[in-house]
Amino acid sequence: SGLEASYEAELRGKDGKMVYISAPDGAVKKVISRVEAQDGLDIELSLLPKLQSRAEALLKYTLYGDDTAGAVVVLNPKSGAVLAMVSYPSYDLNLFSRGMTSLQWEALASRQNAPMFNRLTQGRYPPGSIFKPFTAAVALESGAMTKETAFPQSIERIEDDKWIPSDSGEFGPWGYAAITRVALRNRHSPLNMHNGIIDSDNIYFAYASLRTGETLFSELLQKAGLDEAMPFELPISPAQLKNSDTSWTKMLLAESSFGQGEVLITPLHAAYAFSAFANNGSIMEPYFIKGFYYTKENRYVPKELHEESIWKQDAVSKDAVRIIEPMLKDVIVSGTGQYLNLTNVAGKTGTAQIGSDRSREISWFVGYRLNTNDPRLVLVMLELPANSEEFSRVKFKIAAALLKEEQL
Repeated sequence: SGLEASYEAELRGKDGKMVYISAPDGAVKKVISRVEAQDGLDIELSLLPKLQSRAEALLKYTLYGDDTAGAVVVLNPKSGAVLAMVSYPSYDLNLFSRGMTSLQWEALASRQNAPMFNRLTQGRYPPGSIFKPFTAAVALESGAMTKETAFPQSIERIEDDKWIPSDSGEFGPWGYAAITRVALRNRHSPLNMHNGIIDSDNIYFAYASLRTGETLFSELLQKAGLDEAMPFELPISPAQLKNSDTSWTKMLLAESSFGQGEVLITPLHAAYAFSAFANNGSIMEPYFIKGFYYTKENRYVPKELHEESIWKQDAVSKDAVRIIEPMLKDVIVSGTGQYLNLTNVAGKTGTAQIGSDRSREISWFVGYRLNTNDPRLVLVMLELPANSEEFSRVKFKIAAALLKEEQL
């Protein structure tokens, strides 16, 4: 259904053919024509088997019940190589090759958490607050804000963690619902870009996007590949900033700034987009096929090898990365990511509510190693019941285990 389906022709090879005249006893009297069989190619993957197994086990043994699901991506942000990727729950491919009963099929196909759905490449989800560093980068690159720009609380009022822009202010008249942020017991002050990121403040980033304006907001995010399909060896659903038939409004711009609205992205694409912060602003071409090989006599010969290249040059400007990366490190030190309990990691958390009744949520964590000779970025996406206490720190446990794991 995945790699084998996409590269069936290369893997299978070709049958040989021989036309000959046969004697009555079946012996070959004369060969008229002969075409030798061609063995299929072998494909070498960038996946690290032990790391892949570790990622699979972490999801399998930390999630349970038919109302949970998720995905994990581990990649090298400097090369673009996928080191591990898991969509959970999954299924045993041997069931299809060996055959199954109608009861087995019904049990598999009717599960609420859809084990046959590849969340990595086909699942499109609102990214929530892991989108905020991109909003910050856009505000910096457009010149709409600096890292010192603070929310003007002397002009615009925030009451009960809600902000309705003043009709006489910079963005009035408003005419939409209030912009709401999560209530925090200890909020850092002042409300500038640094504290907005470490506290994951929706109001601050709504303010940033409104100051940037819809044209520059969408143009600069498109530069980072956040409104298109990502190149990959498997089919992947495209990311989008909004629906094609939707027009920008001030409210949609504000909601998009913190990864809600109509913003959608696959976990695999989200991991690569975030890798720009770990790679001085550029996104490497994504891949997990290292090469195609064939055997010649007693030698293993490469037919085609992957050549590393950049997919999006300066997806985020170098200056923006230089400003934002210390903030992402402080997310882990003193912000919403401190439950990771690691040093020398930069990252971002995110939560997006889904469904008309908001009974489900997408819980995100993405982070990468700092100051290392073994570059690694880990993204965790979990589909959970909303406000679930029992799973509230699972994403940190999974991410921490994979960021700590030695190169395998």
